[in-house]
Amino acid sequence: MQLYYYAGFEGVSNFGDELNLFIWNNYLSGIFDDIDDEVFVGIGTLINKRIPKAKRVIIMGSGVGYGELPSPEIISGWEIYCLRGKLSAKKLGVSESLVATDPAILMHKLFSRAVQKKYKFAYMPHWMNMGKGWEVVCENLGFRLIDPLGSVEDVVKGIQESEIVIAEAMHGAIVADALRVPWIAVHSNFGDYFPFKWEDWCSSLDIEYTSTGLARVWHPEDISTLSILKKIVKKSFSSINLSLLESRLKKIAINNEPTLSVDDKFKTALEKIEYAVNRFKQNEI
Repeated sequence: MQLYYYAGFEGVSNFGDELNLFIWNNYLSGIFDDIDDEVFVGIGTLINKRIPKAKRVIIMGSGVGYGELPSPEIISGWEIYCLRGKLSAKKLGVSESLVATDPAILMHKLFSRAVQKKYKFAYMPHWMNMGKGWEVVCENLGFRLIDPLGSVEDVVKGIQESEIVIAEAMHGAIVADALRVPWIAVHSNFGDYFPFKWEDWCSSLDIEYTSTGLARVWHPEDISTLSILKKIVKKSFSSINLSLLESRLKKIAINNEPTLSVDDKFKTALEKIEYAVNRFKQNEI
């Protein structure tokens, strides 16, 4: 069986997608191989026409979003164990009873121990928005910067050591919620900001999704190949941009109320995911 997920862009992998390897190798060890006649579709906004045609397609907590959907005939042939949210169920034309939540909630079981808090706030940008600029901003503010391109263990440690996580990366918020760390959603005009997938996930936990905008980051970089004029413009703009971002991020941390799913809703969603995974395992034995 093939584990189908977004495996990175030009050799760059990111936390949300790498959770597939981490979580499914813990919960479904020994099931996956290189044989692609059976496809397991897990964490991510993966439900569209790009899902490989195979003898079996198993949907386990994925969401609808990017790209067109396949025909209803193809969808009806999938084995849908659970979906990420109510919006996905509506798009697919299936019952809301199939809604559980994002499978990243399973991180709650894999990292359950208490960790001493070291930071009041942490910031986790979208993986396409990560760069030196955020290092400067977070250092000046005394925030923990969580690198979405880092290892799963490093990202989890950053979340656990923080009291509140400000997240542009959706799976930063999802895993923060799974580890019962309050979070604040933000977005920029850079990366793949797509409210639908956030709303889809939030619907599974009856959370009202709200997000505050941040400007695009122009990260300081090696500009030796640019002309003298471009060097001056780039350096000046980066400095101004980072100063504005620092002020904006500080304001968000102070003024925005953090979100955390209600314990009962969280417990129910976690139980639904675990039930779906266990049912799948029993069917494969």
